[in-house]
Amino acid sequence: MKRYPSCSSACFWLGLVSLVLFSLGAKADELMKWERIPLSIALKVGQERIIFADRNVRVGLSPSLSDKLRVQSAGGAVYLKASQSFPSTRLQLQDSENGEIILLDITATKTGPTEPVRILYPDEKNSAPKEGSPHQRKSALSAPIPVVLTRYAAQ
Repeated sequence: MKRYPSCSSACFWLGLVSLVLFSLGAKADELMKWERIPLSIALKVGQERIIFADRNVRVGLSPSLSDKLRVQSAGGAVYLKASQSFPSTRLQLQDSENGEIILLDITATKTGPTEPVRILYPDEKNSAPKEGSPHQRKSALSAPIPVVLTRYAAQ
């Protein structure tokens, strides 16, 4: 059987080009751990950047940014889009359930990262949950038991 080197070479190069093109579009979340120190987040002017808080949050915004920054919050994600450059400014994310505040120092420049940011919390485990009996697991409540019971009864 006769092989045609041009065919296998073309297949190799086609596969390599496909791999490179598909990997260019792949982006990973930037992970930031909240340890009660303000998180520095850079924005690129004209590009939207998503911050995954994984909690329903309200955003506290400085009045000086009202015409420079568009802020939207939905489903545990905060969407930020800067319309012009501005120096480092403090934003507050307040958890709607327990009132915890997360501080962000944001800045916008002509160049900057665009990948999403995921906020990690110290009380969350990064590893997979360990197998154990149901008696060993504790249910983490976001509020004291009487408050949870009152909310449940009010439904």
